[in-house]
Amino acid sequence: MSTPSPSSAAAPSLLPYYALLLLSVTMCSSAGPVFALLSSVPPFLKAGYRLTFQSLFQLVPWLFSNSAPPNSYPSCVPYLLLAGFMLGTHFCTWVYSIDHTTLSHSLLFVSMHPIILNFYYHVRSRLWGERRPSSLETIGSVVGVAGAAVMMADVGSEESGTQSPTLWGDFVAFLGAVAMSIYLLIGERFRGEKGGWDLWTYIEPVTVIATLTCWVYSFLLEERSVKMFCLDEDCVFGCFKGDRLWYSIYLGVAAGIGGHAGLNFLLKFLSTQIIGTALLAEPVVGSIIGYALDVQEKRGKELKVPVVF
Repeated sequence: MSTPSPSSAAAPSLLPYYALLLLSVTMCSSAGPVFALLSSVPPFLKAGYRLTFQSLFQLVPWLFSNSAPPNSYPSCVPYLLLAGFMLGTHFCTWVYSIDHTTLSHSLLFVSMHPIILNFYYHVRSRLWGERRPSSLETIGSVVGVAGAAVMMADVGSEESGTQSPTLWGDFVAFLGAVAMSIYLLIGERFRGEKGGWDLWTYIEPVTVIATLTCWVYSFLLEERSVKMFCLDEDCVFGCFKGDRLWYSIYLGVAAGIGGHAGLNFLLKFLSTQIIGTALLAEPVVGSIIGYALDVQEKRGKELKVPVVF
């Protein structure tokens, strides 16, 4: 009788992590349609609502976490600040794009970080001799670029009852993918095999910094003025009133902790490329949820192209 190889024997142990990856991607995908429901709230402020509640709900496990930061904490502060800034920028550009292009276009272009990461890993392999992405990963990136090119044919078309696709909205969503790529690479540094940082020790300060980043964007760049101490829809604390409260709680708990905290947890067990590639499912899952919530019109091309991924 042949003895199972170590690799085959170890494979089943990854199944729970892939199951959690599926759940986390689904939770992340649900954020776009819920953001679309907050149509009366300025986009950067909307992003701040989501991160505010994620920060609040993460505070308890962070306070009771037994893992103190490593001795190198002071030297890591710039990376934590950059990670928080990139996370806040990712959400601000993404939520802004939802208001300036179709939901499925926004979800597609903001989910392009696997393509960006694939390009980065190829460059890193050539310069420093590290592992190259596999042929399948590279083919997937090429298909992704092709899918984006097909969807660009919709730019400028008119729709009734929903947002029309625009080049500007698609470009801003892509900037969100660039920011997410940098955020994932920094997370790999802290949460990967060589990082050793506890989940809550890492993500709570990063999420707080991201929240502050959204507030700064909101005060400086919103089309209408944003106020601080009130509960109106154009106020920083407007997320604590009415339907905005329940939407924000969902975004913070489900999409925030269940989604992005779950992805950060998985960085310790799965590669950044695998996690990034799994997030290519966001346009499909997010569009389906958007159809169910009636914030995305069914259109043949937009439904088919994400499925190519």
